[in-house]
Amino acid sequence: MIKNGFRIGLRILFKYRLYTGISLVGLAIAIASVWFIANYVTNSYGYDAYQNNAHRIHRLSMQITAGGNTDRYATTGKPLGSVLAENYSGIDNHARLTFQGNTVVRVNDELFKENGFFKTNSEALEVFTFDFISGNTNTPVLDPNSILLSRSLAEKYFGGTEVVNKPITIEDHAYTIQGVYEDWPKNSHVNPKALLYSEGLAADYELQEWFNLEHYTYVLLDGSMDLKDLDNQLAQMTTEHLKPGLEGSGVDIQFLAQPLKCLYFAPALIDDVPKGNAKYVYALLFAGVLVLLIAGLNSINLSLTQSTRRTKEIQLKKMLGISRGQLVLQSAMESGIMTVLVLLVAGILVLAFNNTYFQYSGFQALDVTNQWLLLLFIPLITFGFGLLGTSYSGVYLSFSNTLVNTKKPSVNTFKKVLLGFQFTIASIIIIATLTMNQQIDFMKNKDLGFSKEQVMIVDLPGNEEFKDKHIQFRERVKSFPTIQSASLIGGGALPGEENGKEIFQVTVEGKEVEKIFNFYRVDENFSELLELQLALGRNFEADRPSDQEDAVLINQALAQSLQWDNPLGQTIQYYGKPRTVIGVVQNFHNTSLHNAIEPIVFIYDEAYATKLLVKTAVGNVGLVETAWTDFFPNTPFALSHFDQFIEAMYTQEDDLAKLLGFFSLVSLSLCCMGLFAIFSLHLLQKTKELSIRKVLGANAWHLIRTTTQSYVGVAVLAMATAIPVAWYLMENWLSGFSYRISVDALVFIGAAVLILGMSGLTLLYHILKSVRVNPVTALQSE
Repeated sequence: MIKNGFRIGLRILFKYRLYTGISLVGLAIAIASVWFIANYVTNSYGYDAYQNNAHRIHRLSMQITAGGNTDRYATTGKPLGSVLAENYSGIDNHARLTFQGNTVVRVNDELFKENGFFKTNSEALEVFTFDFISGNTNTPVLDPNSILLSRSLAEKYFGGTEVVNKPITIEDHAYTIQGVYEDWPKNSHVNPKALLYSEGLAADYELQEWFNLEHYTYVLLDGSMDLKDLDNQLAQMTTEHLKPGLEGSGVDIQFLAQPLKCLYFAPALIDDVPKGNAKYVYALLFAGVLVLLIAGLNSINLSLTQSTRRTKEIQLKKMLGISRGQLVLQSAMESGIMTVLVLLVAGILVLAFNNTYFQYSGFQALDVTNQWLLLLFIPLITFGFGLLGTSYSGVYLSFSNTLVNTKKPSVNTFKKVLLGFQFTIASIIIIATLTMNQQIDFMKNKDLGFSKEQVMIVDLPGNEEFKDKHIQFRERVKSFPTIQSASLIGGGALPGEENGKEIFQVTVEGKEVEKIFNFYRVDENFSELLELQLALGRNFEADRPSDQEDAVLINQALAQSLQWDNPLGQTIQYYGKPRTVIGVVQNFHNTSLHNAIEPIVFIYDEAYATKLLVKTAVGNVGLVETAWTDFFPNTPFALSHFDQFIEAMYTQEDDLAKLLGFFSLVSLSLCCMGLFAIFSLHLLQKTKELSIRKVLGANAWHLIRTTTQSYVGVAVLAMATAIPVAWYLMENWLSGFSYRISVDALVFIGAAVLILGMSGLTLLYHILKSVRVNPVTALQSE
């Protein structure tokens, strides 16, 4: 019986192959999309789950309040972890990770520049999970002359992982490789490519050590402590070890703890690791659910439409004695066959687009080890949609009277409601996509207050021996005829980069107060190269040596924050040394457009340069690289483009817009496919009616209006429903930007034109076909 039902089910699906194909393709695309999205969401919310002790590890942050300004840093001073672990209960261990920035590596005679080296204490190997694949895997240790490599670096440098005891040179210091560990997964808040030894805390450390914010500090709690207990201990430690030394300074310090597994979506702190945006993940999840809903409703609607054609079949089977149970079983069999076909096609799509997905997300889509719920959900939801669709013809009709007329207005109304709901969902996704693209274009094209075109960034070597060569290198580069300007800047002085912050003493209303401001170390060419405009005063000048000792520039935001009507001549103290404001720079966007413009202090200081900005007229960097080889022959040359660096700040928004654009296309295509199938059957049922109207003298326009007006009305009503919903969602999304567009009426008009235009094109084929039907042929049976 099952074999016979299977064969009949295949025949029925093949008989109505147009509708089967549309339903199959729609559901398969939706299922594949849901698979990718679910994988992305799982990976996003599974950050740092790789760590065996993830639920017990907390990262410590430092909050500094001075003069009414509060800033919270992801990094802390060196003493924090040691003092806490040694003097307070409930803490099993602590770890310290110190990022090394761009690191020059020499293997044999080959040079590399890496950006993922960390110094750490040996205890970190007990706090974090490192799966060692070579070396002393039981008790790995770090000492001043040893290094641990990730698998990817070991294979990159040596072609394999059997590299223990091999030499490697890091920043001109010789190390011996003691072990190789597996790379941490992509969804880790940091990804250490190599670990170097970090010296412990000196017994006679000074107070300033607490404020050298260079270290990510972690503690491993025992089972007796929770987050609240840890915060209480941090407060107690601050009172006992820090506040006595800060008494009377006007500076307040607070340490706060963050669970490791919450770091990815937590608000970004100063010097923090890359963050995710939970809103974007929700948006993708929402889009995936909507696409699945559209495909499911499409399948149900098509089945309802086919039920009209299958009424005679069902009633004839009842007259021949087939039981209701057999009809219900046949309905379930058809759903099961459809489910298998959908899953097969969806699986092919997942395999085909896996590499594309990986390029966008970095997550492998085929990792099913932790996806058993998804593997259970997808077949069930697919079977459910199929069963809902076939239940009308297979179940409802089997329980109805054999002679009943099933062409009820309520059925047709329900089909149009489902179709309208599909178009409403598609309209919302399209409006969201158009609005996001407008905001991204606005961010990319907005005047940021500085010039980013034809500006290149050259990373400078950080070794002390090269400090004197930085200025010589800049002057050599400036001497080339194709170079317009060159400027040395310190860390954090590049617009869009994480800014360094410092505590300054300023006078406000006759009182000296301490304030925290952004801090730029620049040279005399910085403002000219980036085309920053001066609102007041003058720029730094190389022929005025006092500018390096006694002068500062500020931006308008700083003057406004201090309510300085006449900022020129005002004094700002930095490390107790007074400096005079000689100029005020017009405001420019020092961070992304998510954030407001912040106060900035500029100091003329070439000694701590980390980058050289180069502005060229023609984009030829060959001469710059040649000069680099002359000055820094043993350091790899690394160059990037400033405009690309600025655009990279909006990568998340860009990727989200592209993905929503894809879902817009999918959702609209699914709607049109459903409309195509439903309208074709609608016209098939009205063939004789249209023929009679033609015989009675109706023209083509009358026939078109008669057949399409209800469907056009559905699309118009769907747009009217979607507009307020989409407006609310987009206003909520745009509220996350300090600088944003307004939701444009043209977006709604564009979405309406797209929806109605695509719907019209979908109907056009059937309309032209129906109005050309010869009435004699259509009515010959009458």
